Amino acid sequence: MKKNLITALSLLAVVGCQKTSVNEPDQDNTLITVVASLENGSTKTLMTDEGIGKVVKSSWLESDKLGVYGFRQDGKNLINIGNNSRFDSKGTGERVDFTYNNSDKKLNWIYQGYKHTFYAYYPYSATAGDDYTKVSFTIPSIQNQAGKGDLSHIAEYDLLYSTAESMWNGNNGTNVEKVIDFSFHHALSALAISISSEFEAQEISKIRFVLSDENEKLTVSKGTLNIGTGEINVEEGSNGVALNVQPKVLLSAEPSTFYMLITPGHASKEYTVYATINGKEIELAKRTINSEGVPASAKAELSLSQTEEVAKDIYEDLSSVETANTYLISKAGKYKFNAQLKGNGAIPAALSDVIASNEIAPKSALVLWYNTLQTSNNWVDASPVDVSSVALSEDGYVRFSTPETFVPGNAVIAVFAEDGVTYDSITADENKVINNATLLWSWTIWAAEGYDPEATAVNADGKVFMDRNIGAVISGVGSTGEYEPAYAVGNYYQWGRKDPFPSISDYAHGLPCQYSNTLFCAPTYTPVKALQINGQSSKKNLDGQMFGYKTKSDGGFDIDNAWNLIARDDISSDKTTKNGVYVSYATEHPYKYIKGGSFGGVDTWINGDDASYKSLWGDAERQKTLYDPCPAGWRVSSKDEAEKFLSVAVKATMSANKAGYEYLGHYIPLTSSRDSKNGRVDYVGLPSQGQIESNFWTSTYSDYYKSYVYMATLKTEPKYVDAFGNGNTTFKEILLNKEARNAKSCPVRRRCPLVGVTWVKCLVLSNV
Repeated sequence: MKKNLITALSLLAVVGCQKTSVNEPDQDNTLITVVASLENGSTKTLMTDEGIGKVVKSSWLESDKLGVYGFRQDGKNLINIGNNSRFDSKGTGERVDFTYNNSDKKLNWIYQGYKHTFYAYYPYSATAGDDYTKVSFTIPSIQNQAGKGDLSHIAEYDLLYSTAESMWNGNNGTNVEKVIDFSFHHALSALAISISSEFEAQEISKIRFVLSDENEKLTVSKGTLNIGTGEINVEEGSNGVALNVQPKVLLSAEPSTFYMLITPGHASKEYTVYATINGKEIELAKRTINSEGVPASAKAELSLSQTEEVAKDIYEDLSSVETANTYLISKAGKYKFNAQLKGNGAIPAALSDVIASNEIAPKSALVLWYNTLQTSNNWVDASPVDVSSVALSEDGYVRFSTPETFVPGNAVIAVFAEDGVTYDSITADENKVINNATLLWSWTIWAAEGYDPEATAVNADGKVFMDRNIGAVISGVGSTGEYEPAYAVGNYYQWGRKDPFPSISDYAHGLPCQYSNTLFCAPTYTPVKALQINGQSSKKNLDGQMFGYKTKSDGGFDIDNAWNLIARDDISSDKTTKNGVYVSYATEHPYKYIKGGSFGGVDTWINGDDASYKSLWGDAERQKTLYDPCPAGWRVSSKDEAEKFLSVAVKATMSANKAGYEYLGHYIPLTSSRDSKNGRVDYVGLPSQGQIESNFWTSTYSDYYKSYVYMATLKTEPKYVDAFGNGNTTFKEILLNKEARNAKSCPVRRRCPLVGVTWVKCLVLSNV
């Protein structure tokens, strides 16, 4: 690619190249070892404002990995001695040892007196291949910066390369070169945009830098690097790059600087800079790159000022950094989120043939159901979301308000393909299936007053977990009685589904909670009249419920037959059906609990013969998918991550309320799980039934059987008479249960950083 300078951008060359050394061996075929020598700095691509050059400085981290190719020169020919050998850092600092990792790709000195040529690159990729001229790499089109002036994200996308020559003449030779020095170069360019404003209350959350020529590629989804020359080849990419800024930055007369990594080149190309300020995107500048373009290994600087004042949006954008299926709110207010993208937009590769697009075009929005837990036998009909406030704006955002007095609990908001869908206009058949509107997607609003998941998270050997399950409105620490501890249980999920089912209603004394007050779950109301179920309690009329038991012909409630249960055979009788049918049905009917079927495995709600379901909550690379139920910045934990959590929870003891476990000041509620056949919660807190356990899902499928996935369980042996009686428990076991059938349901928790977004692993109570 051509390398040039940007007009109106001050381009400053990058100095401080990195050094890598290869030690002399003692004999022929001795392994080559690597030592990296770098200048001061704490990351490989740390920009500083020190000095006239505003240079990029470098240092190694213990997690760093290099890829090295080696050749022996034979006349004019190069004889290959090793391709893409991985070298791992053994420390942190300016000079660090690197040792080979893959035993089948060792690099050795070959023959004395022959020149050797080495090609090195960073970061290492196992899929780079055997051709050093075509090492694959990417530059994301969406990058993320943590506040003004932060540079930590740049190192994630850095791309370094180097070439070196040397020879070894052995211990008896006179021309012995003890080290090989690699001077690394940056293949990409850094763009620094400084923005100032004379207006008050101007918060910036996103910046876009776009070239008018769509054939130009600022970012790379598929491309290769020639380590020998530094030339890059872009097969697929984008002519624009977006930078999400979280937390938002309040602009002032003092410039705030934002950084993006881009490809070099683009001589004489027109560009436009856009900024999202107070929720509205405005154009900041339109200019042209000069005839020299943007060179590699340089920082291009652009200074801009805001000339258009933007009124502050009274609606807080919950999706400003990342879209998700669950949005957490912790205080009363007005909120909005992007309703044009399914989940976080990441389609599982295994289902790419049945999911045509990650985008939707909604026309209407409303609350599907809501609940809040009670503190007495007086059930509360109150919604965390003001039902009448929900509306879909022209920009594709759902907007809503909370009650003035905060209501803790959960609400599900759905969008529809048709205009004019209202609570009164929806019709449904005798099984409560909507028949006159197309539900496109739905989101959970999780209302937990004052809750800060980052501040209260649990660190389990470097793996960070939420201190509670999704949907839990209190931590549970110190909770007492039959009702209050239920606040800490959270929602239940069928494994692989994004939409929740309600929590238990209470820990009723001496009763299994599925029978408590004849309720299917915590009182859960729907404002959609056609979906309402009435008269579900002998204690008090609970009209307007979303879930409940059907009545028997001779009176009373049929506890094995609940409304909004659906059998697999009711979805499709075609036994060759792929999972796309079941997943689509689950998406379009988020309030339907799909009963486990025997086809393809016991208790599976999807096709057990189709292994594609294993990626619904994340693939082997732990990529969060559009079906993940966790809030932005968090994801469902994997099996090995759950093991870390359990290793911390192993010292948990039964809490005073006998409804959970306490450990390190944290709380794990007893949850059991919802049955795969009838959706009822199995016995919770009853020693006679041996159900003194807490469950949560992991994202990992089991090879044991196609319908099985890993569920993490904390379990003790009962030693007391009843759930609230005298006595105690002794620790029995903590286990990963690979026989958890995916048609059951239970909770979710955890965390992990992913490309610019802090993804946290969230433990989900059975069926997350």
